[in-house]
Amino acid sequence: MRGRIGAFRWDLPQLYNIGVDVCDKWCHEPARIALIHKPPAGESVEYTFVEIRRLSNQAANLMRSAGLTRGDRIAVLLPQMPETAIAHVAIYKIGRLRSRCLLCLESRPSNIGSPTAARGRW
Repeated sequence: MRGRIGAFRWDLPQLYNIGVDVCDKWCHEPARIALIHKPPAGESVEYTFVEIRRLSNQAANLMRSAGLTRGDRIAVLLPQMPETAIAHVAIYKIGRLRSRCLLCLESRPSNIGSPTAARGRW
């Protein structure tokens, strides 16, 4: 057993983007469902990988246009909903860092609106 562990090697690509890997590479099947959202009230909504790619690319371009630079951390303070997943994919696509965000911050909206809270190096 020990010999097999010592022989193991990861095959790591030179460049890798998890946002592309979890979304864009599945777009060759346009009808393939990526996400099903069932809100507390109302009908379920299905999103295809093509739709997630389009929406996450729009969000990624918006983040770039806002001036986010390499090393910036982005906190997503949203409940579990499709926009949350789309924001995470967008953040990964532009190569930024996603910060964990605790829901307890929702009770303090005055902290969220400031530029320092919205964009900073934590």
